[in-house]
Amino acid sequence: MTSIIRQARINSRRLPNKNFKEAKGISFLEHHITRLKETALKSIVATTNDGSEKPVVDFCKKKVGDCYCGDETNVLKRFYECAKKFGIITIIRVTFDYTLIDGQVIKNGLKKFKIHEDENVY
Repeated sequence: MTSIIRQARINSRRLPNKNFKEAKGISFLEHHITRLKETALKSIVATTNDGSEKPVVDFCKKKVGDCYCGDETNVLKRFYECAKKFGIITIIRVTFDYTLIDGQVIKNGLKKFKIHEDENVY
């Protein structure tokens, strides 16, 4: 299965609480999730398990459905364990740095990946 894993944290050092900053009354997290829905792929939000991420978890329960809380300092481990939990074989990693991500670009990239999948060395 191919799915999107999108990271979200409240405790960003550069811009704390950036997920819930708003444009036109809608949080950037909601804008981001809406844009990812254009892909028609399952999208999971991966956040930390340090307890401060409760607003992210609550948002996901309400708007997204799937959320994974994992290691705070080891992002690779968090993504790996999230993929294992949800049975994901191919991960499309999306960071919040690309707030206005385009779902169509992801779909096109995935299509090209699948065409050349046999050529890829893992």
